[in-house]
Amino acid sequence: RQGGNWVNVRGGNREFSVSLKTPVRQIDPPDYPCLVLPPNVCGETGIYQQQVDLPIIGSEYLIVWQRCCRNNTITNILDPESTGATYFIEIHPEAQRTCNNSPVFINFPPTVLCVNAPFKFDHSAFDKEGDLLVYEFCEPLSGGGRQGGGNCQSVIPTPDCLPPYTPVAFRFPYTALFPLGVNSQVNINSLNGIITGTPDVIGQFVVGVCVYEYRNGTLLSVVKRD
Repeated sequence: RQGGNWVNVRGGNREFSVSLKTPVRQIDPPDYPCLVLPPNVCGETGIYQQQVDLPIIGSEYLIVWQRCCRNNTITNILDPESTGATYFIEIHPEAQRTCNNSPVFINFPPTVLCVNAPFKFDHSAFDKEGDLLVYEFCEPLSGGGRQGGGNCQSVIPTPDCLPPYTPVAFRFPYTALFPLGVNSQVNINSLNGIITGTPDVIGQFVVGVCVYEYRNGTLLSVVKRD
């Protein structure tokens, strides 16, 4: 960021090809006594890794990845089949100066929950430096679209587009703070990241969780899981 505006780094080179470092594996569903797994529901995980050396500057770096589109079976947002996702992290000046490590979420979220059954999930993160972590539900971001041509509305924006980014549009009565509905009473503890509640609607849901990392009152990073 320069002068309040986001600019490209390294001249016109603003993209990196990041390699998959671990084989993609399937995430096992949780072991709930009430669970009968619906067909064709699965999750996968893989680790992409790249080392990039960046000079220390007096403002933020932004690392971003965008892609369209989401599953058309999603319940709580509008037009999911034309709504993509934006994943990013800002590297703040203090984080650069101290060579800070961002917090890392410990557990993979459950792929399936049981309707009308209370649940408890530890969504906490580990921070190598022991910084203060604060958790909240936050807005998932859209990104890309169904056009061609490599612009911001293409399936794969090339290059990825600069902020500001647009949140997904939640379908009433769902919101970012109540992604499973108000009556579900699903909440996240801001201090320990524990999520509790009782889903009361059958469906497929987008949920955003943010962890804010502070050191001596200074914000170092925000990591969002979508």
